[in-house]
Amino acid sequence: MENIYKILEHFNELYDIISDEEKKELISTLVKEIQIYPEGESEMPLKSMKFNFPVYKDGKEVREIFLNNSTNVETLAVLENRGNR
Repeated sequence: MENIYKILEHFNELYDIISDEEKKELISTLVKEIQIYPEGESEMPLKSMKFNFPVYKDGKEVREIFLNNSTNVETLAVLENRGNR
């Protein structure tokens, strides 16, 4: 469990150094299927995603997430280091 946590904690760094082939293999291992809307049909082109493992959404374990049925909110957080105050 601790090793998995360490990998996830440094995932961005690991993803940056693996090859494009390894990135494709990783994504295909995680994601079973992606459904998209035809061009111009929706502001958000992604319709749904099916995973090869269960994920948690709204407190439930699911393997597919439908992105068109719920309101998606993007959040931007700005962190500022003001030194030792």
